[in-house]
Amino acid sequence: MNNSASTKAKIKLKRLPQNKKHFLELMEFFEDVLGICKTLKITPIVEASLAVFAYTSEPTLKVNDVDMLIPEDTFTTVVGLLKERGFDFEIKEYHVLRVHKGDMKIEFDSIDYWPKQWNISIRNIDSYPILSIGSIAVHILDLESLIKTYESGLENSEQRKDEYKYKVELLKETRKTRV
Repeated sequence: MNNSASTKAKIKLKRLPQNKKHFLELMEFFEDVLGICKTLKITPIVEASLAVFAYTSEPTLKVNDVDMLIPEDTFTTVVGLLKERGFDFEIKEYHVLRVHKGDMKIEFDSIDYWPKQWNISIRNIDSYPILSIGSIAVHILDLESLIKTYESGLENSEQRKDEYKYKVELLKETRKTRV
């Protein structure tokens, strides 16, 4: 949520995903949750399906939720403000803080745990590109690291293998056009 770096790489959402109505509602919810991060001076990094859609602009993709990396030791502080502001949430045993609103969900994934599982290194957060969606500005995982997260998913998740394979192919195609 750092808007100060005008020379930083920026990715602007060019279109809406297939599930437009849900996505627009999700973005309002996302903006509310990002407000908590801003209040607590936590800088998240967007990853997973929203990041795939941002990089590829593939109109057949659906973005059903938002996943972000934050330090796991901030989960307790985030929970305090979530409670105060009336959000529904749960801390999952697999290093995730999940926030709910109706059929929408936003997940805070542990930046201390998940990147190791995906074989990626997290650099200085301010070195990541900024994703811009309307009035939202948030850091987004770099393309190479995002590809690695889905390649890791291919190796470790039989039930989502086809989905992850498709996303890896889309991301690699995007990489070719960016070079």
